[in-house]
Amino acid sequence: MADVTTYNENTASVDPRTELDSHANMVVLGASAFIFESTGRFCNESKLGTSHDVPIVDGALTYECPYTMGTYILVVRNTLNIKHPRNNMIPPFVMREGGVIVNDVPKIHEEPDGKRSFDFIS
Repeated sequence: MADVTTYNENTASVDPRTELDSHANMVVLGASAFIFESTGRFCNESKLGTSHDVPIVDGALTYECPYTMGTYILVVRNTLNIKHPRNNMIPPFVMREGGVIVNDVPKIHEEPDGKRSFDFIS
């Protein structure tokens, strides 16, 4: 997968990344994401008998394509903000809804023909 990076001054020394998550139905922004607005809403997450409120936020990620040298800003709205894990997760269908061509074939099954994970249509 091509490198998708984010910036947060509290985690700037960490190498954050964004991964495709085909099992999810919502974008999840981790601790390294840039959050530009809180919606003031929460959803309840329960795990192993404990539950806590997860904030719903608006945020942004940058994608720097190593092939075209282009930089794209991915704006995500009404998404979950979970501090751990540090990485972000995006369901491929969300990117497709935004007009991005997504190659979600696992790397071990890809042909070595130089395909990349995302293609942004100009």
